[in-house]
Amino acid sequence: MERTFRGIHVTDDRITYRESDHPLLGARASVKSPAALRRDVGAGRVELTDATLAVVENRKATNGVFLVVVGDGFSMAVPVPIRKGSDARTFASRLNTA
Repeated sequence: MERTFRGIHVTDDRITYRESDHPLLGARASVKSPAALRRDVGAGRVELTDATLAVVENRKATNGVFLVVVGDGFSMAVPVPIRKGSDARTFASRLNTA
């Protein structure tokens, strides 16, 4: 499995992004458009920090997608340029099968 993508690092049974470190067990990854991510946040399916919400609301965010990882007690959304969307989907698929 590719162990690093856009700042997300997977090592053994841990997943890290910036300063956050979480267990990989039970984590699910997906790739979402900004509109789909806003709907999930509004419905309470995904909780994001204020900084991440600001990125989602940014007008330039419509030019990309988000790699969303949700696990027990955490969620993260990493912006991905649209040209790397296929790579993000591949990474999400591999993370889900890990």
